[in-house]
Amino acid sequence: MSSQLHNGWTIKFSKNVHMYYHHLCVSKGTTQVMITCEDIPISDGTAMWLYDLNLDETTFSDLKEGLVEWAEASGMKFRIYTTKRNFETIEKSGRFVP
Repeated sequence: MSSQLHNGWTIKFSKNVHMYYHHLCVSKGTTQVMITCEDIPISDGTAMWLYDLNLDETTFSDLKEGLVEWAEASGMKFRIYTTKRNFETIEKSGRFVP
């Protein structure tokens, strides 16, 4: 499992721990969370579901920024689900959009 630091978050990621499901654990200070993360065929990328983490708004936004940095640095196509039906991603222009 590789460990990287982005936006102050330590991100530990291990791909395909069970079929298309990945192990994604992040920590910063006293906050440590496991994020549901798996491949999705829609965008030929990886989905990360953050909406059920029960984080305050500031921590949620800070974590999301760290995950975007990490995914971009990894060259990963991704969707970050902020609700069950809404996600954010990187457009081809490289701009992060809701």
